[in-house]
Order: sequence, then C-alpha cells, then structure tokens
Amino acid sequence: MSDLGWVLAKLGRYKEAVASLERAIALDPDDPTVHFALAATLYLTKDLTGSEAGFRRALMLAPAYAAAWHELGTVLRSSGRFDEALMCFNRALELDPDQPEIYRSLAATGQRAADEAHLQLLRAVLKNRERSVSDRVSAGFALGTLLDNAGRYDEAFPSFAEANTLYRRQRAEDGERLDTEALHGQMDDLIQLATPAFFSITASWGTASRLPVFIVGMPRSGTSLVEQIAASHSRVVGAGELNAIGEIWDRLSVHNRGRPLEK
Repeated sequence: MSDLGWVLAKLGRYKEAVASLERAIALDPDDPTVHFALAATLYLTKDLTGSEAGFRRALMLAPAYAAAWHELGTVLRSSGRFDEALMCFNRALELDPDQPEIYRSLAATGQRAADEAHLQLLRAVLKNRERSVSDRVSAGFALGTLLDNAGRYDEAFPSFAEANTLYRRQRAEDGERLDTEALHGQMDDLIQLATPAFFSITASWGTASRLPVFIVGMPRSGTSLVEQIAASHSRVVGAGELNAIGEIWDRLSVHNRGRPLEK
C-alpha cells in the first residue's frame, strides 16, 4: 500500500495516494517511512498542517530520521516559521552531513557554511562522477549559494555554472530540450492576443478579492525569498511553487487556438 501511495503521488493522483497511505498506516502504524510518505504527499496538496503532523509523527517513531527532519524544515519554511525550519535543517545536517540537498536548504535561508569543511565536502560531491547527477546538481547550487551568501562571488559563479551544465545535460538525456520553434510560436500567439481590444473585453474578468497574491519572476530571481518574507506574517500562508497557472495556460492554448475571444 505504501509503494502504491508513492506511485499515485508521483502521478499527481493525490487523493488516491493519501487514501492508500492512510490504509498502509492503519495496517502498520509504527512504520515511520509510511508516515513520511503521507506527509510528503500532503505537502504536495498544500496541506501544510497535515504535512507537519505527519513528519512529526515519523520523527516520534524514528528521531534520527534525517530526511524527515529536512522535509519538516521545508514545511516550516513554507509556513514562514524560519527559526524552527533552520533548527530542523541543522538537525538533519548533524544526522546526515553527506546529503547536499540539506546544504541547499540551509543556503536558501541565507545561511553561510558553518566551516570550510562543509564547502570542501560540497566541492567533492560536485566533482564526484560516482554520485548521482541530482546529488551533484544540489551540491553545486548549494555551494554556489553558500559562497554567494559569504560574498565570495568569484568562487560562486563557477559552482553555479557547473551545476547548470549538469542539470541541462540531465534534462537533455531525459528528452527535455528547449524547443525554440515552439517558444517562438508561443510568443507570437501572445503578441497576437494581447491587443487593446483583448484587455477591453477582459477588464471585468476575475475577482475583486485581494486575498490571493501571485509572486512571479524568472528562475533564481528571488521569488522564493519574497514568498518567505510574506509568509512570515501571521495572516499569510505560503503555497510554494505552483504549476496551476502553467497547466491552465497549456489547456487553454490547445482548446482555444484559432477560436475568437468571447465575453
């Protein structure tokens, strides 16, 4: 049931995944890995409260569960509870100092490396061809950010460049390449659509509510930091990076291509 839950979550079928994982917990309530899986799935559904509870339950059962400490920190950071998140990341690092993704999370909170040994470890992971590409990418971005936070910009840039090269190569091997013709087509469609007549017709669309706040920007431009700052307010909850707008755009692009705009 646990494996089925993981698969369903990866397919984006979160409701079924949660049901499967809850069934697995009912069958074996003392398995911390199943509570971890449920908490991770709830985080994907933006249920931060349920996700936090799940990770804490996993840690009650396995206090040395480094991955659970790390993911709990991620949930707390998304909730704007940065001091608690930092404590979780540091605990995860104590338990698993060889995991580059933990350094990456620490770096994202504005932290610097505790000592030069941490930087050397990340450099070694980045250069180690026997490590997974994802580990090497995480190490490169973590190293670059930690150096950037310390003002060591000349050292940071090569780390970012190498991590980006590895990441692009991995995406290409997975068949995900930039389709320049398709991108130009999307830009042409936007130019054709975004006319004064379009904005006149759509002026009354949407909602007057000021409750949702969308933070948009280019990658690595500081959008996550802006979200964290906003989420630190007691009346604001960060939703993390959502794919909803892109998915809506994809569906509308296919469905409405060549159709006239309607009121």
